[in-house]
Amino acid sequence: MKKKLVKTGIIATMLLVASGATYAASNFEKIQANLNHAITFKLKGSSWTPVDSKGKKLAPITYNNTTYLPLRSVAEQRVWRLCGTKRSSSLN
Repeated sequence: MKKKLVKTGIIATMLLVASGATYAASNFEKIQANLNHAITFKLKGSSWTPVDSKGKKLAPITYNNTTYLPLRSVAEQRVWRLCGTKRSSSLN
């Protein structure tokens, strides 16, 4: 009886996980965006490059005239002041 209950629980969990993954995948919309390497970053007066957890360099993304920053990398630096004009694209 107990083995049957465990098997049923495992099967139910597998079905829930599979349906959740399918639901998430169906909500993604494919877009075309550009990596914007022209934007520079400064942290405490020094040049800074955002990287992911494995050390890979990241670049902001520009999509429909809006720039998206690599949020985790930027947030981990804590203190930022936005300074952006049409002539200069930088974060200090």
